[in-house]
Amino acid sequence: MRRALALLLMPASLAVAADCPWLNTATASGLLGGPATVHYDGAPDAGSGVCAFTRAAGKAVIDLRIEINSGHTSRASLLDDARLHDVRKKELRGIGNEAWSVPASGGGEWVIGRVRGTAFAIRARNSENEKAAEAAALKAGELVAGSLF
Repeated sequence: MRRALALLLMPASLAVAADCPWLNTATASGLLGGPATVHYDGAPDAGSGVCAFTRAAGKAVIDLRIEINSGHTSRASLLDDARLHDVRKKELRGIGNEAWSVPASGGGEWVIGRVRGTAFAIRARNSENEKAAEAAALKAGELVAGSLF
């Protein structure tokens, strides 16, 4: 009885603090192909932070990382990102103000871009299926850019 009462009295901010502000866990689970857990590093109302979604799938490494920086990013400062110096980068149309996809070192795919002054970088990895990682990164890029508008 006391335990149930303590849970009811818990501040709502504690229950929400672990969720990602830009993509919910259910959507990330769909992108990763199964139940995922999230670790969020940032304040609940922050304009910047990192969300790390992981899915346990045997020996496979399946994860999705979302980095948001609301520090008034310009096109020039975004292009200074070392990940965008890869010659294999591809420009993406329709995601934010501008965005690119680029293979991630260590496997997976990055989608890097900006919406107004907010930069985002999304990496998806699936050690058993590179195409699934690329598709997850692209879809997450669309969803996160949409949430930033």
